[in-house]
Amino acid sequence: MNNMLKVVACIVGGSLVLKAQTATVIRDGSIEIGVAAGDTLGGLVPADIPLAAFNGFHVKSAGRGILAISVAIAGTRSLLFYGQFSGFKGARASYDFGSGYSATTNLLNIVYEGGFERLFPIRRTPLALYALGAAATVQKRVDVIVNYTNPASSLPPTDVLGGATRVRLKKATFAPAVGGGLRCYVGRRFGFRLEVKSYFPTADVVRPTGVASGGIFVAFPGRVN
Repeated sequence: MNNMLKVVACIVGGSLVLKAQTATVIRDGSIEIGVAAGDTLGGLVPADIPLAAFNGFHVKSAGRGILAISVAIAGTRSLLFYGQFSGFKGARASYDFGSGYSATTNLLNIVYEGGFERLFPIRRTPLALYALGAAATVQKRVDVIVNYTNPASSLPPTDVLGGATRVRLKKATFAPAVGGGLRCYVGRRFGFRLEVKSYFPTADVVRPTGVASGGIFVAFPGRVN
């Protein structure tokens, strides 16, 4: 993640040194296709698991990277409407509940998102700041394996002393999002972007989740100056 941000920062700096331009604007009706990678800030959106033996058990996970694909269309020279599909990968986690119970969890967030970006070009540079607002659905895909042992010590050796229960769930929640970022245009069709965004889930485990990412995009037919 840090190395990726350093590379993008170097490209942005090089573009500023090599090429001073008038304020960057996009062409009406222009279509952009982009990809981005990064990580969550503070971990994935948690999930609440309805296991009778573990009332209120929340599955949470540190981030292990995200990947996003987006398509946008320019409504005006400074306003983009976009749709985005993202996957937030979580880390495998283990929990010890005592009394012979433990669990291993995997968590994945799939995000379907639609929103807008308002651009604020920086004069005489290939850069543009932007603010964004969006509506998203976060689908939390949870895989939980609960391990348990029989606490009775008087059973004969031939009896089963332990076992496991597997629970797989898909739970979706509505999550408005706000954020902002920086675009750097390289030529008329290509560009790089850095972005920070926060999602605000409205159900299940309500906890804001941030995302930091960097990526590239290509525009058709391209921007104008």
